[in-house]
This record gives sequence, C-alpha cells and structure tokens, in this order.
Amino acid sequence: LIGNPPWDELKPYRTDFFPKYDTEFRSRPPNEKDKKVEELLETPEIAAEWEKFQRDKERQATYINQSGEYEYQTPSVEGQQVARTNDLSLLFFERVYDIVRDGGYVSQLLPGPFFNAAAGKDLRVHMLEESSVQHIIGFENNGIFKDIH
Repeated sequence: LIGNPPWDELKPYRTDFFPKYDTEFRSRPPNEKDKKVEELLETPEIAAEWEKFQRDKERQATYINQSGEYEYQTPSVEGQQVARTNDLSLLFFERVYDIVRDGGYVSQLLPGPFFNAAAGKDLRVHMLEESSVQHIIGFENNGIFKDIH
C-alpha cells in the first residue's frame, strides 16, 4: 500500500471553507480574515452553508471518536489521556492495518505528528510491535516547496 494521506485535522477551519468565496482569504492577515468572514456571513446562503460545514465536521468527528473503529487515536502519556486531534493522516494510517495483507508492504508519506507528537504514540507502538519496519526516512522541506511548511 502506497499512500500520501491528507495532512489535516477534521475540524471546521474557516480557511477550508471561505476561500471558495474569497480567493485571497488564506493570504489575508487575521484581522482582515475576521472582517471578511463577518462580511460573507451577512449573505444568508453563505451563513447557512458555513453552519452546515461546521455540523458536518462535528458529525464526522463524533463518528470517529465514538464508533470504536479507531483504537489507536487516544493514547495516554504518563497516565494522562492525550486529547484527540482527529488528524487525518493518523486516521488513514490506522486504516492501513485493516487493509494490508499479511506479508504486504506499506509505504506512507506521513507528517511529523506521527513520529513525534503524543497523538501518534499508540500508532507508533502498534507499528513497531506488529510490523517489520525496514526504513523510516525523514525529509525537511528547506524551501523546496515555498508554500508548504
């Protein structure tokens, strides 16, 4: 299985919604974004779509958090439960274990949280205990892709 899962969180970020109404939205300073959101939400249709967008993200997060389908998304560190991030790359990577065949190979492009954040702890442990890791290769952007950090 070769994959490049989404490097995003399942949250209703305004930067995921409003650029379809304002192509410059992502590049605006925060105070201009606030003003633009207020202006756009004065249109009833946009306000209704924004509410639906937020409800849909909340419904998806509720399913992920309560369905029991994802068992490696709530690790504890030093006895403290780590807050769920609903990081899509972690969710996708957990699904890899459900679909890879015995003896199969997995190659995934994963962001830093998998390797160094508390939220990825249980997945890392599962990978190390249930797989034979052949390579982990780190990559730093170092300005190659200007708009990606």
